[in-house]
Amino acid sequence: MSYVVVGTRDGDDWRIDVQGVGAATASGLGQIEAAARDVLRAHGVADADTVDLQLLLPDFEVDLDQRGVPKHPFGPVELVSSVIALVVVIGAIVFVLGRALG
Repeated sequence: MSYVVVGTRDGDDWRIDVQGVGAATASGLGQIEAAARDVLRAHGVADADTVDLQLLLPDFEVDLDQRGVPKHPFGPVELVSSVIALVVVIGAIVFVLGRALG
């Protein structure tokens, strides 16, 4: 059996609703699964530790927008990925030319 777990933002916490069983609160993303399993245990579900959970977090993107993307010292993500792509293309060209001329 599996249970659908819906997590929505509730201030700084997450409100966890285990469909058809009950609800709880988790202080962060890392505690959502544990809170859902605690709800199942509290309601007498025998396989609460191993049952399949389907997590739905509709507010997860909103949470990313609120916290922001971590900064790194290498510049904008677009620039870094462009440099990586350029290095890969040049490497492929050099490899093909080396095989063709060698």
